[in-house]
Amino acid sequence: MKRLLFASVVLLLAFAGTSYGQWYIHHMDNAAADSTFQLIGSGITNGVSTNPKAQFTLTDDATVVHEGAASMKCEWQVFTPEAWGGYLQLMHLQDRDSTFKYYDWGYASYVSLWYYNASPSTAAPGAVQMRF
Repeated sequence: MKRLLFASVVLLLAFAGTSYGQWYIHHMDNAAADSTFQLIGSGITNGVSTNPKAQFTLTDDATVVHEGAASMKCEWQVFTPEAWGGYLQLMHLQDRDSTFKYYDWGYASYVSLWYYNASPSTAAPGAVQMRF
């Protein structure tokens, strides 16, 4: 009986140690086909550009890869019709029961994201922001 109790405690502690792992949200190697990405912004309606100055192309790129088979490649241009400019926002939401929900980061201590910027922005310094 003592051996069974000891084995149960050891297995419980071993499992508890692995439960503190990372939450892996997305490899981004099939992002172009993923319907959980949503695009909004100036000159964008229902995820589609309604103005030629608002451009966004999402593809899977197998040449610059951090992990997996490919990486998500975003080519974009912001339409700026307002006095303050404009915006372009790409969201990745949870797919839950055919509805999309925001992630709850309340339990996380850190968030890690790898990105590669192929060419610098041609906008004035401080005019382009990347937000999470």
